[in-house]
Amino acid sequence: MANLTAFSLLLLVVSVTLVSSGPPHIKSSSCCPRLYRTKIPEKMVVSCQITDSSCYKKAYVLTTKSGKQWCVDPELSWVKKIVKKCMDVPSKQSPL
Repeated sequence: MANLTAFSLLLLVVSVTLVSSGPPHIKSSSCCPRLYRTKIPEKMVVSCQITDSSCYKKAYVLTTKSGKQWCVDPELSWVKKIVKKCMDVPSKQSPL
């Protein structure tokens, strides 16, 4: 019976961890666990940030008009274009 209880608890912890990882947008962390590759329309981006240098994956965090923050691959051409424009406008930059 103790083994069944321990297994159930382990299964619950793993399930919660997997569900909470969700899509590749971030809420409060300064590092990105995964990168979003689908193009985000430039007109939807209100700010951009670069992840901390201590992060495993280099990424930019784009914040959209809806307030969601998306971790994106800095090597993608569409990301480079958005970031270049974003960095040209100081008010759109926001450090993590």
